[in-house]
Amino acid sequence: MRLCVDFVLVYEELIDLEEKKLIGFKKTDSERNEKWRQKFMRNLGRMGVQQEEVVNVSCSLYCVCVLLNCIVIFI
Repeated sequence: MRLCVDFVLVYEELIDLEEKKLIGFKKTDSERNEKWRQKFMRNLGRMGVQQEEVVNVSCSLYCVCVLLNCIVIFI
């Protein structure tokens, strides 16, 4: 079942075709971005934002779309 989508977050990374692994500009930048991304997504989840991840891999590009649904509760 698909979420009712309110927002979409997209990020891309390059793939090393010979070694079949993700590569970034610099190892430290890639690691820092991944840690930040994980923390950001965890915080969204804590706030009740539903998430669905869609991955598309083509040639040398790894593209991830995260579909977000914000449930608003009025008190």
